[in-house]
Amino acid sequence: MEKQTHPTLTKIDHPSVWTAEDVLASSAWLRVLTDDENEEIERAVEQVTRSGLALNDVSKNTFALPTLGPRLLEMRRELLHGRGFLQIRGL
Repeated sequence: MEKQTHPTLTKIDHPSVWTAEDVLASSAWLRVLTDDENEEIERAVEQVTRSGLALNDVSKNTFALPTLGPRLLEMRRELLHGRGFLQIRGL
C-alpha cells in the first residue's frame, strides 16, 4: 500500500484573505459618500440629461466627477487588488 502525501499548505497574507470576524471587527471596507459627492453626481446627471446624450455615449469625459472620480478609482483598486469588496453608503 502506497503512503499518501498531503500538499503543504502555505499561509497567504493578502488583504483579500479575510474572515467574517475580520469584517465585523473593522469598518475599513465601508465608504460613505459626502453631501458634496452626492451633489456632484446630481450635477453630472443633470448635465448629461440636458445634453441629450444617449446612454451608450456617456463616458467619464461627459459625466464629470472631479472630486468623486479619484475616490472611485481608489475604490476600484480596493476591489481589484485589495479586500475584493466594499460597501458604499450615502448615495
